[in-house]
Amino acid sequence: MLPWAGRRTRREQVPEYFKTLWPAFVAAQSEASIDKIVVDGADAVALGRFSLVVKANGRRFSMPVAFHSTVESGRLVRLHLYEDTDLVTRTETASG
Repeated sequence: MLPWAGRRTRREQVPEYFKTLWPAFVAAQSEASIDKIVVDGADAVALGRFSLVVKANGRRFSMPVAFHSTVESGRLVRLHLYEDTDLVTRTETASG
């Protein structure tokens, strides 16, 4: 199970997400890129790719990701991340 995965609905849960996500990966060897951003009113979708190295076993994987965000009155009010959690789980649990 991925400790960062799951639904969070309150602003104070955002730091918890990053505190559980980033320690699982080697920051100096991980990358994120954005290929395209589409905006429609208050909604924006960013399409990109994560290339990450699992700290526990040194395995690298790459996957497409999408972020859907909503901004109201200049504030981010909603953010959804779509990732291949099955790929992450398989890579995290694989032997080096």
